[in-house]
Amino acid sequence: MINQILIFIKKNFDIKLKFSTPSKNEVLVWDFHSKELANKIFYENKITYLATRKEEINFFILMKMIFKGRFSKISYFVEFIKFVNPKIVITFIDNNPIFYELRNYINIPTISVQSGNRNSFNDVFGILEKLNHQILKNYKVDLMFVWNKQVGEKYKKFFDTNYIVSGSVLSNSMVKKNLKKDNCLIYISNFRTMHLKKNDFACKNITWSEFLKDEVELLNYLYIFCKEKKLKLKILGKYLNTELDKKFELEYFKKIINGENWDIIENNKDRNTYEIIDQAKIVAGTNSSLLFESLGRGNKTIFYTVRPNVYPINTQTFGYLSNKPFKGPFWINKLDAKYFGEMTNKVNDLSQIEWNNLINPYLDDIVKFDPNNSIIKKRLKEFVVNAIK
Repeated sequence: MINQILIFIKKNFDIKLKFSTPSKNEVLVWDFHSKELANKIFYENKITYLATRKEEINFFILMKMIFKGRFSKISYFVEFIKFVNPKIVITFIDNNPIFYELRNYINIPTISVQSGNRNSFNDVFGILEKLNHQILKNYKVDLMFVWNKQVGEKYKKFFDTNYIVSGSVLSNSMVKKNLKKDNCLIYISNFRTMHLKKNDFACKNITWSEFLKDEVELLNYLYIFCKEKKLKLKILGKYLNTELDKKFELEYFKKIINGENWDIIENNKDRNTYEIIDQAKIVAGTNSSLLFESLGRGNKTIFYTVRPNVYPINTQTFGYLSNKPFKGPFWINKLDAKYFGEMTNKVNDLSQIEWNNLINPYLDDIVKFDPNNSIIKKRLKEFVVNAIK
């Protein structure tokens, strides 16, 4: 049995034992990475967090598992939850399928909140599509809060759930101010350090070099467009964690953009990202959750999804889940220099009122903007009325 215990700990956790017992509480939040969003909804003293990414293992819960002779990760999660005895178990990490197994083992409502744009390329839908019916029939969640109806319907194809369209918790928490627009075009970086491994495969027979090649032409088109329209091109940097990653990101764009009159807005913990995009004259990019949030906030936003039309990469294209055409008034899902010019010029020339009228028919397909998360808070008060901010 000792060997079983050691194998379990080594496989599932960095060996950091926590000796205090978990706090009994109304709300159990699954995954420490949910913390930023959970704090937008709940009072901190009403939450107990369950570590799910090898951060720590609770010694008291481990002993309960040993006593029962259970040595699986899901068993640890279940024992932890049962001890805390919350009124709800909630996660803001909706793209981890393990969460959807929990309801088989606990008689407590489980709730999932979407935290980013979803597709099948290195994301949850791709994982779920590979699972057989026998596994999926054990998946369930009582309630999901999603960005749009299409995501909710897609999840319902895999397992039993109900959903409410409520938008992005983080974007909803950042109230939109009537700020004076800066004379700039913000391009949202979707850079990853793996993109530098040009000969590695993104999927199937598509290398990262092939995956990214059309973005080179796109960025140089936008650079020329900004120069002609007297706009400043600003790259909204992605990397936050290390200076080395930030350096790689800067060098990546320096090699692409044939000119000097552009800036990169470095990411840091004090950067007010939503205020930056709210102030931009145009927000643009290939594929990013922030693009969808920007559109939901009413900003002039253009989607240039210039990626290979190969599954599952093409599930990142704008409007994929709602069967939108390859091009529309503010999106294009293939390289087309002529249409780039027509679309970008038209969006640039629209007044804010004209822009609002243009996007209103599409907003239900994108991401709802619900200031202060009133939809989620109202519904969750039915479960934990005193825990909601």
